[in-house]
Amino acid sequence: MTGTWFGTLEDPVSDMHTTSLIISGTSITEIRVDDNVTGQTGTITPRSAQVVAFTLDDGTKGGFFLDPNAAHATFVDDKFNFGVVQKDLGGVLPAYADADINGTWSGIAVTTTEFDNFSTATSGATCTHPTCITGGETVTFGSVYALFGRYQGGSVPSGAFVAAFLSPDKQFSGTYACGAGTFPDACEFTAWRKQ
Repeated sequence: MTGTWFGTLEDPVSDMHTTSLIISGTSITEIRVDDNVTGQTGTITPRSAQVVAFTLDDGTKGGFFLDPNAAHATFVDDKFNFGVVQKDLGGVLPAYADADINGTWSGIAVTTTEFDNFSTATSGATCTHPTCITGGETVTFGSVYALFGRYQGGSVPSGAFVAAFLSPDKQFSGTYACGAGTFPDACEFTAWRKQ
């Protein structure tokens, strides 16, 4: 994961931000939110080819879920900061449109127990805004948050709350789907490439 990563972050109260981080080897050497240096650092630990756990210097734990080329990642931490980042891109987001989510997406779904253990499975979705079909679920989204590429909606029949986030190049999507229960056990996270 060595390099500079840039993308979007939804904080625990659902406010949106830009974010960037610099990773060198197994160290997170800088994290920025809205271009402000947070002062946090951390370490990363690969758990599989596409799952990398992290621990920040304040004890925050989380995971990166990568596409097969390690060019994009979904991330989430134990405070429920969530987002997507793209490697070696620069620091400008595009304008997003409802139709940017359209297409066929595939990759992995990840579940975790307290960010200590991670389980992955193959997953994907077919989307024509405002609807995405994934597994036995139909997700209906509202309009995109055009500044940050976030879609929010609900899933039937599970009743899960779902949010999808597009990478700056719009070729990668990270999602979470959370049902009734305790975070993060009641949530599923994805890392999908557009096909």
